[in-house]
Amino acid sequence: VTATSCLRCLRGLLPGMLLECQVDHVGSNGLCVSALGGLVRGSVEMDHGGGIYASEDAWRKTMKTVAGGLRSVTARIILSDPITRTVRLSMLPHLLKMVSPRHVPPLGALYKNVKIMRVDPNRGILLGLPLSTLLGSETANPAPVSN
Repeated sequence: VTATSCLRCLRGLLPGMLLECQVDHVGSNGLCVSALGGLVRGSVEMDHGGGIYASEDAWRKTMKTVAGGLRSVTARIILSDPITRTVRLSMLPHLLKMVSPRHVPPLGALYKNVKIMRVDPNRGILLGLPLSTLLGSETANPAPVSN
């Protein structure tokens, strides 16, 4: 595989495409995955992992179990930059199905018991909203907030 053929392959990867990815390992803020026989490497960040966590530690533990058991996941490309060879993927159910999200908090809504999941300097914070206010459940739903 030459650099030119790899670049051509990456240019063919467009946002919205589905990829069957092999889980390489669980990183500090998401999954590191590869696809197309290792030709493409990408990541699924924690807030795009499908909303299956209530805390960062619980997410890592769950994903280690899932990744250890499945070894592969289906994810949709949300960003592909052939120059920097960056591929970002999402496993959020509404993006996998290409439909609008079912539950979107109304603008200006106030919530109690919000958890700060992660702080990204110069980008913002990732909040966990209590699903009890949306669905009657007590788990947290990731809601990225930019600064």
